[in-house]
Amino acid sequence: MHIRKEMFSALKKAPDTNVIPATVNHRLDKKEQRVATLNPNEKMICALRKALTKMSDGHEDGCRYFIANNKIQLLSPPTSSGGRAGEAQTYSARGRCRLGVCHPGGHSSSVNVEFTLTFRDVVDDRGLADVEFIDPTVIDELPRGTPVDAALLA
Repeated sequence: MHIRKEMFSALKKAPDTNVIPATVNHRLDKKEQRVATLNPNEKMICALRKALTKMSDGHEDGCRYFIANNKIQLLSPPTSSGGRAGEAQTYSARGRCRLGVCHPGGHSSSVNVEFTLTFRDVVDDRGLADVEFIDPTVIDELPRGTPVDAALLA
């Protein structure tokens, strides 16, 4: 009977994975009456989207890039350069994801990329907290035969 309880226990922990969703939840802090501060993973996602927008705007054929299948694999999670809480900080992160590519001819394709992203906290022209990517930021396409985490493919 003891074995049966362990086999069907509902208290099993989820497997520890380094794949995170590519969504950002902007929450309101009702006490302070402002938008709540994002965590480093959410800041990284915002900075990656801004980098993809700049990459799309600079593409000579007019291709547009987006994060496909809503998943990002963290190879090295965002780490800050230090500083006090609440002050502007600089972060760096590495990861992989699948990008969708919209071509001007009306068809689409996808590529797997690995990125090294450096970003920092800034305040925009309306006085709201924001992030911007800075150099060195690199987004490289992975060769077709490169093994990737199966969780990224689903």
